[in-house]
Amino acid sequence: MFYKAHVYDNAEDKIGVVTDLIVDNSGNVTMAVVSVGGLLGVGKKDVAVPFKDLMVASRDGKDWLVLNQTKEDLKMAPAFEKKTSSQM
Repeated sequence: MFYKAHVYDNAEDKIGVVTDLIVDNSGNVTMAVVSVGGLLGVGKKDVAVPFKDLMVASRDGKDWLVLNQTKEDLKMAPAFEKKTSSQM
């Protein structure tokens, strides 16, 4: 449900897409990586947000993810850089 899910702000404007989930050593999802901005992958930015901040909303039988931030908030946040096992 979460991977590749669209993320919306409180005004129901699309702000991004979940592109990855970060799991701790206990197997709990702690962060969601949300891709914001860009067109066809150019100019996009990945931002990690606390998983607990994502809420599931439902209407007319459809579920979607809501984050209490705007697209501009996410664009201003630090970019998420994925580390490979050789970088750890």
